[in-house]
Amino acid sequence: MAVSSRDLARDMEKEMTKTETRSIEDLLPDPNNVNRHTQRGHGLVENSIRRRGVGRGILAAGKNTDKPVIMAGNLTHEKARDAGISEVVFVHTTGNQLVVNVRDDLDP
Repeated sequence: MAVSSRDLARDMEKEMTKTETRSIEDLLPDPNNVNRHTQRGHGLVENSIRRRGVGRGILAAGKNTDKPVIMAGNLTHEKARDAGISEVVFVHTTGNQLVVNVRDDLDP
């Protein structure tokens, strides 16, 4: 049975996916981020993280750097750090996979 190029690409992607747990300090804010948010927005995000934990991920550029730079989610990173979250799970992909955060502490 022949293996399609699509199946081969999917298998290669699975082999390349790597996860690691690191310090939140190993994730750098985007120095060019222009979205400063409102004071109300800051409060809403911080209160949500403190009450419910983190419910969304962050996109970071990790090519050619030891410390990935945030491309989307600077405020989430800031408020998670302010809320005392110190560990980050890094999921390395090439953007061809959807990363799903499965929260084992939540009921559907």
